[in-house]
Amino acid sequence: KMKWHFSQHGWPTSKLGDAPVSAGDQDSLVDRLQDRKAQEFRRLVAGGVAPRPGVLELMDEAAARPDVAVGICSDSSPAGFAQV
Repeated sequence: KMKWHFSQHGWPTSKLGDAPVSAGDQDSLVDRLQDRKAQEFRRLVAGGVAPRPGVLELMDEAAARPDVAVGICSDSSPAGFAQV
């Protein structure tokens, strides 16, 4: 998603350096940004994050129904998801 966004809107300059030009440098920046995003997500979750209103009730109702399959979809890493 980041690579698509940056290819459409331009690669950023940041504290990490100038905007990357080569595909390898672009991949490296995306990897570093994704690592940082995961780190911040884990930090936020460790501090305690409440679900949005109604989410737990909806999950409980769905889990109580044998005709409804319940699953969770996340773009978080397994380590980040395990904290939730």
